[in-house]
Amino acid sequence: MAIFHRTLLSASLALALFACKQADSQTAQAQAQPSDTSTALASRTAPGDNAVGQPFTVTDFARQEDGYSGTVRISPEGSNPRLSIDLSYRGRPTCSLQGTMTREGGAYKVSSPDGPDLILTPTGANAFTLRYADPAHQPYMSDYCATGGSIDGNYRALPSGTPAATAGKAMTASKYPSCTDVRRSVASGEDAYSVLEKHYPARLVDPATVDSVDISNGDMDHLMSFVACAVEAAQGDGAIIDPITALFDSKRHKVAAFAALDRVGKSNDGEAAAAARALAAQMRQYHSGPNG
Repeated sequence: MAIFHRTLLSASLALALFACKQADSQTAQAQAQPSDTSTALASRTAPGDNAVGQPFTVTDFARQEDGYSGTVRISPEGSNPRLSIDLSYRGRPTCSLQGTMTREGGAYKVSSPDGPDLILTPTGANAFTLRYADPAHQPYMSDYCATGGSIDGNYRALPSGTPAATAGKAMTASKYPSCTDVRRSVASGEDAYSVLEKHYPARLVDPATVDSVDISNGDMDHLMSFVACAVEAAQGDGAIIDPITALFDSKRHKVAAFAALDRVGKSNDGEAAAAARALAAQMRQYHSGPNG
């Protein structure tokens, strides 16, 4: 009888040890094979704490709420992508953002020296929502947008091949109409002030934000060419000067703006050159330019 009990006990112990080994093996396999979600997030993450790789397979997006248009781009820059947003609302330049993205869990914090932190949360393979990190933030008190607009909302990838998908960053030359375009718009019944307002970056209008905008020399040349043509098309309407005065009074951009007018004024683009020379003379008279 004692032998029977010892035999039964030995068999029970053997079964228990086998079950433990099976459980350990399954746990090890589960740890070695992470879930689809963790795999997807890991594939987007570069080495290093809080570092992120390109979070989507595309770079260009569009705001989904009605009335918004413009450029939305996520650009890979080392371990921290850049989020660039330049939106218009019903044709009026409204929102502008240049921010750095940092991975935080399953979302991304977007930081910019020009405003409060935002949270970008992927909502699908190529879509995301943008919201304020501080739920108590009041958008129109200190924001990336002019009154009447908002940066928080829903964004979705642009279909491949759409014009905006290859338009480039927010301050790109191709976004500004030529003199011919300006004159065509005015000839069709649109006033020159509206043409300027539609395409001139909103953050360059506000003295509080103008110095925070990065503008390369090439972009400034194209911007000044467009501005000069719009001012010329206004045929002496002094109100059209108002939106551009902040740029010419800017400590950061004043010299560059006048230099760009001078370059355009000496260029081979006859229409833009004449308009640029006239605007340069006008702005030097009205404002304390580098040579005026």
